[in-house]
Amino acid sequence: DDAILSNHNSGTFSTENVGTGIEVSTSITLEGADATNYTFEQPQLAASILSKELKIVGSFTVADKEYDGNTNATIVENNLTLNGVVNNDLISLQDVTASFYTPEIGENKPVNISEAQIEGDDSKNYTLSLEDAPNTTASIFSPTVYYTLSISIEGEVDVSVNEQSYTQSITKEEGSELTLTASGVEGWKFEAWSGDIASTENPMSLILNSDISLTATFSAATNTNPTISGEVRVFPNPFTNAITVKNITSFSAIKVQNLIGQTILFENLDGANEKVLSTSQLPRGIYLIVITKTSGEKFIKKLVKN
Repeated sequence: DDAILSNHNSGTFSTENVGTGIEVSTSITLEGADATNYTFEQPQLAASILSKELKIVGSFTVADKEYDGNTNATIVENNLTLNGVVNNDLISLQDVTASFYTPEIGENKPVNISEAQIEGDDSKNYTLSLEDAPNTTASIFSPTVYYTLSISIEGEVDVSVNEQSYTQSITKEEGSELTLTASGVEGWKFEAWSGDIASTENPMSLILNSDISLTATFSAATNTNPTISGEVRVFPNPFTNAITVKNITSFSAIKVQNLIGQTILFENLDGANEKVLSTSQLPRGIYLIVITKTSGEKFIKKLVKN
């Protein structure tokens, strides 16, 4: 008899999604002169749809970093995309992580994609391969070393470091250049630096390549008598809106100076034993109060405005 199968080389899955044992329908027909003498049932078929492998293409860059003992890298520019996505499928590349090949210090070190995820409504139909993924290079440099400069001051005076008044220890990167200036304000004169560096230079420049501890020594000028310090009381210190000065009957004038020698406040005492100076208008900082006797002797004290 003349009867043959036709359209028997294809079928249709019941779903386009990945899975196993998926029903496959066919549209097989009988053709030929004797085809009408036969009946035919469509076969019951099943098959699997396998996930499609995607690869990463494009480029990325990572930041150079200080040595920290691990291979973690920070992506700063990400131009990566997926290759192999079926048209109109909803899927995207997410959570890309990059790593240096080794954690050691070096320039232009290889950096590879170590992890990545795919997300989206159709992501279940795909797998992601990191094989042949793009790579880049970056550097791991030596960790920054810091050192500390500490200065003790002998005398009611001030020291500045790089034109900033010194109030506490300073920590800087190794190799930092510092200029120390001992302020020769009224009533005191600079004598010398001592400690880790001995010098009479003023200003003095140094390079911070180790922890350095210094003492700046000042001495009272000839018209300043340190023994009168016990006679005078100045409070509070630090101060805010006012300074009170007591036991000043033998003094004739009082003034407040900033650390560059400018007189901010001045008043005659006229034999008063106590004086209250309003300081609310003064900005925060370090000041000197100078109280002068008629003999020319002076009481000088450093004060801090909070």
